[in-house]
Amino acid sequence: MSITRRPLMLSSIAAALVLAVGAAGAQPAGKVTVVTSFSKDVTDPIKRAFERATPGVTLEVQNRNTNAGVKFIEETRANNQVDLFWASAPDAFEVLKGKKLL
Repeated sequence: MSITRRPLMLSSIAAALVLAVGAAGAQPAGKVTVVTSFSKDVTDPIKRAFERATPGVTLEVQNRNTNAGVKFIEETRANNQVDLFWASAPDAFEVLKGKKLL
């Protein structure tokens, strides 16, 4: 990915998270939990932008490899607190879909 496209992608992801939280109602508060295979160098700028744009809401990012992320979703099915699963591997979503976890 080119250097000029990365800030656009990061701001687009942060904006999507802000819209998702804003759609829930008036003044958002609490925590949004993201499980992702992306590294902290990708997720930290998004976390900062999101928290700056939505005061009162914390973005909890759990950086796990894709297999560990899928396993975590499976293991916490009964008490799932994950708001967003973000991975680059399309097959992970097929696995989750097949287990009715999307």
